[in-house]
Amino acid sequence: MLEIRDLHKRFGATRAVDGVSLEFHSSRIHALVGQNGCGKTTLLNLISGFYTPDRGQILLSGVGVERLPPFVRARLGIGRMFQEPRSISELTVSQNLTLCTLGAGSDSLLNTGLLRFALNGLNADADELLSLGGLQQSAHRLVGELSFGQRRILECLCLIARQTRLLLLDEPFAGVDPANLQVLAGIVARQARQAHASVLLVSHEIPILMDIADELILMDVGQVVMRGLPIDVVQSDP
Repeated sequence: MLEIRDLHKRFGATRAVDGVSLEFHSSRIHALVGQNGCGKTTLLNLISGFYTPDRGQILLSGVGVERLPPFVRARLGIGRMFQEPRSISELTVSQNLTLCTLGAGSDSLLNTGLLRFALNGLNADADELLSLGGLQQSAHRLVGELSFGQRRILECLCLIARQTRLLLLDEPFAGVDPANLQVLAGIVARQARQAHASVLLVSHEIPILMDIADELILMDVGQVVMRGLPIDVVQSDP
């Protein structure tokens, strides 16, 4: 589904991503691991369009997207979760999800001042997602009132609402309480196994990755130094 070829990104003298070539397939969970500063988040930024590579290609279904802006890549099915929640705190949980189900049409609704009306009227898809994330009882709460773990679940559900085919998740499990952690991990696994999405995530939560990841990709100083089954990578990494 997604292929990156000889990808490079430098910041001054620092080679943040140094000649990385990888393929990511549907129905699989790929996990980037390694020490802080090894290039994991930079790689996500390059794939999602927040950084432009100095050299190399990013191919989505065989088509180069490395020069496209983030919003165009999002419409092509690439979705990004950042390390800090970015859902809209002033809207309710249900409204956030409904906004995502509106897709590109929400731009024109916003321009005509009808967005709030639309958010209160289109909830069928949002209700199904609320059930998936265990947020039914919080549907009408403002997002700013949720716990951190609930907000992470909501952000993942928002990616699903946008019909994202490639989920890029940056530290999705960090700081999430145990109960919500199990829910979130289950949602990520479901998208790969049942919805046939491709998942590329960055995480230091090795026990969770051992349960849900199909492969670990170990990075060091901007390069991929090993990839394989989680058990093989963990046992080989000193």
